[in-house]
Amino acid sequence: MAELEIGTLIKIIIGLIVVVAVIFGLYLVFKNQVIGFFKNIFNLTLG
Repeated sequence: MAELEIGTLIKIIIGLIVVVAVIFGLYLVFKNQVIGFFKNIFNLTLG
């Protein structure tokens, strides 16, 4: 395996942090939307 340079290592770490942050942000957004979606369904069915 080739030795990684410090700059390359830093870019990889920053890339991973960005990917995790984006996934976490999307999870929060969709979690709230899905909960609201199911609340609306329960309100409509229970009336």
